[in-house]
Amino acid sequence: MRRAYKVLMAVLLLLCLAGTVQAGILAEVEDIFVRSEIGGYVYAGFEQTERPRVRSAELNGTELHIQFNTNLVGHGQKAYTLPVEAAARQVTKQAMAYVIKELFELSPAIDKVLVEVWAPVYIDKYGNVEEHHVGSLSMARSTYRKVNWEMASIDIIAGLFAETWTSVTAQRDPGETARQMLRLAWSGEIEEALQYWHPAVDRNLARVFLEAMAEAAAEQGAYVMLAIIDLVSFDVQPIGYDRFIVTPTFSGEPFDDATRLMVQRYEGKCVMLLPGQAFDAEGIVSEEGIVFWRAADRRDPNIDYRTGTLAMLNKDYETLRAYTSQVVPDVFVAESVAEVPDEEEEPLMPLIKAYAATLKQEVTYIDPFTAVLGEKDKRTAMRWEDGMWKMLPPLGLEVVYEDYEEGLYRVGGGG
Repeated sequence: MRRAYKVLMAVLLLLCLAGTVQAGILAEVEDIFVRSEIGGYVYAGFEQTERPRVRSAELNGTELHIQFNTNLVGHGQKAYTLPVEAAARQVTKQAMAYVIKELFELSPAIDKVLVEVWAPVYIDKYGNVEEHHVGSLSMARSTYRKVNWEMASIDIIAGLFAETWTSVTAQRDPGETARQMLRLAWSGEIEEALQYWHPAVDRNLARVFLEAMAEAAAEQGAYVMLAIIDLVSFDVQPIGYDRFIVTPTFSGEPFDDATRLMVQRYEGKCVMLLPGQAFDAEGIVSEEGIVFWRAADRRDPNIDYRTGTLAMLNKDYETLRAYTSQVVPDVFVAESVAEVPDEEEEPLMPLIKAYAATLKQEVTYIDPFTAVLGEKDKRTAMRWEDGMWKMLPPLGLEVVYEDYEEGLYRVGGGG
């Protein structure tokens, strides 16, 4: 017991020292920015904001990793639209050019400085904004050694950075979005990684999943995982309803199933839907996945489907309108009611209504907001809106999804 206690204390001491080293690095990096010509806080136009330049700084082996908040270059500008404009890219490189020499001088052990560039980004057409990783800069010590620091101008130094910038295409690319999310998770940036998940997933469950990923990466060496993330390829398999199964591969070999992700295009960008253990190779969602989406807490979609169907058969426009998705226009609902024959014209109408009142179909969950009822070729989609399930006919599916037709034939299994 005493030996185990000593071992535990030694481990805790090492962890404590590691944390102290990282905290020291962060303080030193922040001090370099504060003393530099660009200062320690972000500018919006010509006005200094309260946002610090440095989000984080860590020494991972021989690489110094910095998360950097860049300026908003335009007067009155509040956020960027991806990809960030050329002026913003140049200002960011110039800002780092002012401090890169001192960053390398922090330690002779630093072989490379990696900078993640962050900025507020418009995420939709309504002016909503989120913080996003918009690009990356890097410089190796071999480049640093070649610079004539007494003669080189800021623009010359700025031109020496290796650079990559996130584009709208990357935001809509399932594999690249998964890469960005994994990079954040493996770095332990849990809250930032959560921003890449569908807004309707259970945040607590998603956080637990991401924390487990961060812990696993730490056991392997987070800096090792981060070093290989850009070497990883992603196999992307479309499964309908704008969803994809994304599987990381390395040298042509897939990682295990637990590393798979279900990704969906949602509101103009890609978001994570499920971790690998919550769906099978065909994309069929398990009970665990249904819980992950918080769909298990909602009533059976069959209940609202029966109410909507009976409203249509009874020519009750107001009720049918309430039980039909908002993306479906009023005229379509009115036409659906008008096409239903009267009981005088259809002698079997009482029997049809009785059948509709008791109909219960197999439920397959597609994503946090959509379920389909019934068997292949006879499916009806339902959409969760306003705290209830609403009917989503093909006209509505065309509005919500880009590839719903493929999805209608690829979905299987039941919930």
